[in-house]
Amino acid sequence: MFFDNFEIKSIDDVPDKYKQGVLNIDSSDLGEVVETPMVVAEFGEPLTDETAVAREFASGDERFFGHGTISNEIVEEIFKTGLNVKNSVNTRGYDSHLRGLTSTSIIMGIGDDELFKNNSKLLNNWPHKSAKKIVIVSLPEKYCFKNGMLNSSIDCYEQFYVGNEDNGYKLRSEFIKGVYDADNKTFTPNNNFYKNLPIEEQNKLFEEIESKYITSYANNATFLSDDFELPLSDSKRDELYVKWYAHQLKEYENHRCEMDEMLNDDVKNNDEEIDYDIWK
Repeated sequence: MFFDNFEIKSIDDVPDKYKQGVLNIDSSDLGEVVETPMVVAEFGEPLTDETAVAREFASGDERFFGHGTISNEIVEEIFKTGLNVKNSVNTRGYDSHLRGLTSTSIIMGIGDDELFKNNSKLLNNWPHKSAKKIVIVSLPEKYCFKNGMLNSSIDCYEQFYVGNEDNGYKLRSEFIKGVYDADNKTFTPNNNFYKNLPIEEQNKLFEEIESKYITSYANNATFLSDDFELPLSDSKRDELYVKWYAHQLKEYENHRCEMDEMLNDDVKNNDEEIDYDIWK
């Protein structure tokens, strides 16, 4: 019964196409991805025309969020170091409001010609501290996980963060679109928004994003499904599948060890051999 929760219980359960890859994989390949330095956000020229501002929210391949703040100094810090999205593991017990992007930002939707108009009331009447400086986050939609792809408790946007458990996480500044000023109705773009970077830098950035996407999916998806379109080449998709199967085997072995210890505690004064059939 307990072990029936696992579909992958041995290498024999892995499709032939991926078996050798799973056997060759190193456990360290299932962990964190080496991160590249952020490209610091840079303030552009403010846009004052409403049509021009609305155009900044029109990209249909981007998912938009807003983070309200109350001072130019905080905006400058966010542009410089990225947006704080998750506390360090040591402070979460005391200051746990930062649990990911959705805990510090409001999702506005997928870009289109009406997105700015539809969110203008929100932008001009921000609910958090009546903020007038709204940092706009814009993520490439194809690298955002869809509902049902990951375990429901998992942060779906970790692939866009930098940091670690000890120091906390920040959203990469390359995904800050700009800042909207509710007082004067202007939008100041980030000149170093990812779409504005040289193609070589974009390619380097998305190599990292894809690696994190693969790692997050492999470690947090409870099943594989062809119902979801993955933003990956065939070789990258194969890498994801190999890592997913390897993670499933690792999880199964970890749970076997846990049950082994539990059962041994129960029969530690007995020389009986543990019979796993009783758990079926």
